[in-house]
Amino acid sequence: MSQQHYKTIVVETRGPVAVVTLNRPSVANAVSRLMTREIDDAFNCICEDNSIKCIYLRSEGKHFSSGHDLGSDEQLNDMERPQEIDPRPRGTYLKWYANDVEASLRWRRLRKPIICGLKGYCIYHGTVVSACADIVYAAEDLKYMPSLVEANLFPWAANLQVQKVKEILFTQRFILANEAKELGIVSRVVKAENLDEECMKIAELISRSDAYYLWMSKKMVNSAQDHAGMETHVRASLDTWTSYRRDALDPLVIPQSQKTRDHGGNSKKLAPVASSLKGESWRQSELASKL
Repeated sequence: MSQQHYKTIVVETRGPVAVVTLNRPSVANAVSRLMTREIDDAFNCICEDNSIKCIYLRSEGKHFSSGHDLGSDEQLNDMERPQEIDPRPRGTYLKWYANDVEASLRWRRLRKPIICGLKGYCIYHGTVVSACADIVYAAEDLKYMPSLVEANLFPWAANLQVQKVKEILFTQRFILANEAKELGIVSRVVKAENLDEECMKIAELISRSDAYYLWMSKKMVNSAQDHAGMETHVRASLDTWTSYRRDALDPLVIPQSQKTRDHGGNSKKLAPVASSLKGESWRQSELASKL
């Protein structure tokens, strides 16, 4: 696999396991459009390599991902490159459709199993990326925050537990590791220092199976969700997001001073991280994690 051109991820091979690392720790592994393209390219290359049986998706640094890159210099410079979109709302919609919705659904359908290790913050679009994996392990320090985003896989990651999904989205609070396991967002919680080791162990165990068997097993399970309407729902949810985002960009709703840099403001953050780490929001997270 050719990987020398990657700037935001690192790809290495460990026997039958390909390890893909989100490698922007200085911005908590915020997902830029460049990172999306590089992950997509890496996954395609891995699937063409018959010696690889399984993918381990991990992150460098303390956090899995803070979500979309909303204004780093790298992201703003990348947004200036010629691309398929135009400045009208239809162009923005196409950008979200291509880089978020279709990319995440494509990764979910990869013919090789994906193991994902979550730690620290996993926020907004970070939850979408992790939900594309087949098996997810979490470190004890996980702070997971989904929201109304372009490609919304959260209801499915939480096994359509409708009341819990609504409560979490309405309150914009963190889901801690134990609650994430209870909801089925992750299958196992481990000590932070053991996360890589445990994820590699399960990836290596899976890699003992026949590649075609793994593919067919994955297709069979995914088809159950598809029969229930998962992909149709995710695509339709983009319409909901577009309506919300169009309203949120109105200066009467969010002043220019509070807008993110990618929309002409000064902020690089959209999620209510600081307020969710204290007060009633944090108490609700702790209570839910005690189960």
